Amino acid sequence: MNTFVTQLRWPESLRAKVLEAARVNRRSMNAEILSRLERDLTRDQPERGEDRGAAA
Repeated sequence: MNTFVTQLRWPESLRAKVLEAARVNRRSMNAEILSRLERDLTRDQPERGEDRGAAA
């Protein structure tokens, strides 16, 4: 897998929530973020042939 490094500007309160979730799930912050992004982006994918319509 190819990877890249990026910087992110985010509120300290959100960082603290991710840090706590990572601790509970016994993951690094990086692994927690990647896991959640993958889960959410996969879940949001429309089924083949499904039209999600225009954005509101």
